[in-house]
Amino acid sequence: LALVTLRQAEALHAWIAGRSEACLLATDRGLAIADRSGVLVWNDQLAAFGATAAFSLGDAQRARPYLEIMAGNARTSPTFSSGNYHFSAGTDAFLRGDTARADHEIARSLETADVIGYPFARAVSRIAYAQVLGVKRLAEARAHLEEGRRIGEAAGAMLLVFGATLVRADLALAT
Repeated sequence: LALVTLRQAEALHAWIAGRSEACLLATDRGLAIADRSGVLVWNDQLAAFGATAAFSLGDAQRARPYLEIMAGNARTSPTFSSGNYHFSAGTDAFLRGDTARADHEIARSLETADVIGYPFARAVSRIAYAQVLGVKRLAEARAHLEEGRRIGEAAGAMLLVFGATLVRADLALAT
């Protein structure tokens, strides 16, 4: 458990620092240790870090194995794992230009985040949903965006506030 937790912490640190390759390395090491040891407690979180890091590198194909891990976990967990999977699957769909699937997946992520009540998930799902809705459903997008920003601000998560500001600017430029 200690080694898997160490790799999870390394992946988290690299993810937060924007060091995508380092995040992927720590993720893969953590998942390998988990597979050998049978300690799978961090697999969902590691897979989420791996998918996000791959998306950050613009490599959706590299995200596939992580999405598969999350999909398997989502089938057995109606809450956190499911939310992680739907968020990442929605991100994948959005980056591929499949806005209908992105809308469906991020909406499911948002529903799950609200059930769980975890502020980061609630905020980031709303910010992502605003981006998916874009100018086609601008009023709804702005409402989700403002709520995501408010949740992030209340939690003291300036990364979320900054992300909401970037999406707000993107929507303003698109209108």
